[in-house]
Amino acid sequence: MNTASVTSYLDYLRYEKRMSPNTIVAYQTDLEQFVQYVEQNFQLDNLLYADAVVVRTWMLTLMEEGITTRSINRKISCLKSFYNYQHKMGKVEDNIMRQVVSPKMSKRLPHFVEERDMDRLFTSDMFDEGFEGRRDRAIMELFYSTGMRLSELLNIKLADIDFYERTVKVLGSFH
Repeated sequence: MNTASVTSYLDYLRYEKRMSPNTIVAYQTDLEQFVQYVEQNFQLDNLLYADAVVVRTWMLTLMEEGITTRSINRKISCLKSFYNYQHKMGKVEDNIMRQVVSPKMSKRLPHFVEERDMDRLFTSDMFDEGFEGRRDRAIMELFYSTGMRLSELLNIKLADIDFYERTVKVLGSFH
């Protein structure tokens, strides 16, 4: 296998991009795994000869081996960066990774509290009778009944509450 392209890419990450040593080790491992796969299954002696079909076949193999979507996406990210670098250096005419779509990450379902548990909370004597207890109970009821995020609850200001209209202005954050 012609490893000059891999070596120059890793040097680029290390010295020009100044990536962390852990990232470089992870990318190096991913590239070594891809090199091994390409050699064994496609008898290619240079990664620069691989095409999108080879990459997609590797992805399917990884999925069949039970590799998580998160890990596969990191490996694909590595290959995208690798082939983009090779394209910029003029080593490949076309970036094959433009034809490769990363697998979708499964979304984790949000955690929620059962209604009976919330009923138990509000009927218990967990909240004190004084100001602090009433305040804490009001905050918990607002949080539970609106379904807002904790970060939204923490950012509510007195000006966001309209006691006359019995409304609360909730500002979400956009990333």
